[in-house]
Amino acid sequence: MTIKKIKTENNSLLFLLLIRIIYVITTVTILDGLWYYGGGYDIEFSLIKEVFGLLVFTILGFFFRSNFSGNNFKTIVIKILFTLYYIPLNASFSIHNQPINYFIITNIYFFLVMFFCCKAITIGGIKITTRSECGFKTYEGNRQAQFIDLLNKRTTRIILLGICLLCITYKISYNGFSFALNILSDSVYTTRESYVETMNMLDSSLFGYIVTLIMNLAGYVVPFYLYVSIKKKDFFAGIVSLICLLSIFSVNSSKSAMIFIVIVFMIAFVEHKGLLNTFSKYFEMGVFFLLLVSLIIYLLTGKYDFYFLILRREMFVPSWLDTKYYSLFENSPKILWSQGTFLMQKLIPSAYADSYLQMINKTFFGGYVPSPNTGLFADAYMNFGVCGVILYPFLLSFVLNKSEGIFQKYGPGILTVMAVKLAIHLTNVPLFRTDFVLSYFLFVFVLWLISKIK
Repeated sequence: MTIKKIKTENNSLLFLLLIRIIYVITTVTILDGLWYYGGGYDIEFSLIKEVFGLLVFTILGFFFRSNFSGNNFKTIVIKILFTLYYIPLNASFSIHNQPINYFIITNIYFFLVMFFCCKAITIGGIKITTRSECGFKTYEGNRQAQFIDLLNKRTTRIILLGICLLCITYKISYNGFSFALNILSDSVYTTRESYVETMNMLDSSLFGYIVTLIMNLAGYVVPFYLYVSIKKKDFFAGIVSLICLLSIFSVNSSKSAMIFIVIVFMIAFVEHKGLLNTFSKYFEMGVFFLLLVSLIIYLLTGKYDFYFLILRREMFVPSWLDTKYYSLFENSPKILWSQGTFLMQKLIPSAYADSYLQMINKTFFGGYVPSPNTGLFADAYMNFGVCGVILYPFLLSFVLNKSEGIFQKYGPGILTVMAVKLAIHLTNVPLFRTDFVLSYFLFVFVLWLISKIK
């Protein structure tokens, strides 16, 4: 390792520490004493635990910077997760004054996620994952024609357009031609609750299965289609994809659908400027900027709308819910894939009469939050406890490795868009939950089929 590389890694690690510190200051300052369903946001800041958390964060941060310097699919996912998920996860120990066992097990979990994604694992002669530090330049130079051919395929265009049009059609049948675009008002939560009730009513019906399939697939199809429209300068495809994104938000109030409009355009701009290899740096800078601006706005005006716009849901809430899931299942029977898990929920009897979402809602939120969804650590722990903390990072590494082989066929821009989309989705949804299987896994399978059609 050269001296220049060591200095670069040290500087970038210091920047991660700066993001970590400003996250804690911003979160505690804004959310301490603020009301939420069931009480508040459980802010009980401990300075001693903060110092200890920073020490462990520095150690894992050094491992992260030393092993994830490339820009392949797995690396981008881990980079996004480190900034968006691990920083709040590590900080939740001090912010919520959590027990030491929680701190140890959550940090071990994320370390294993990184470890399995950067080391080669071979079982029975089968290589599960490979360490890959190469960037886009290693495969983009001689394959531009292949990328363009895949994106120009009539099959590709028909499938993407068809799913978008079906999503828009369902939106119109669901709540008409109007679009509710206010992402700051309480209507977001009433719309989401109404959508959950509608899906429950349609559960187990053929129409319900079709709607679920379309809406889930659209979540991944639309960012892909929007990026293709920008890349190909296809005005019609761009309009359809934007309308579809607005339709998704109008139906289920998914803020990430709206946020991804900005993310897709940003990735397209960075690629156009030839700076896609440095996208993760821009992402870290963007997160730091959002945190700093949120803090300044709050200190000057007392308003926290800007913080609530993105950061509360995408950074704070997943790690906060991790503490809830840990508290509920620490001394209780684990779910063991008996709830929400694709197919397995039909085969494995549950130890609980209520769903895990209902239990979290009733126990911590007084029944006012119908879908306290989260993923990653909470998903692993509620299903298999400590064993899940070891098993799930391995499974995630396997999924990322197989995904990379498919996405890289569509070019570095598409690969980056899908990596960011997946990373954000993983913080909110269990890895093998039915809707995730019918969105991400199914979409990856469709892309694989397209690449095989002559």
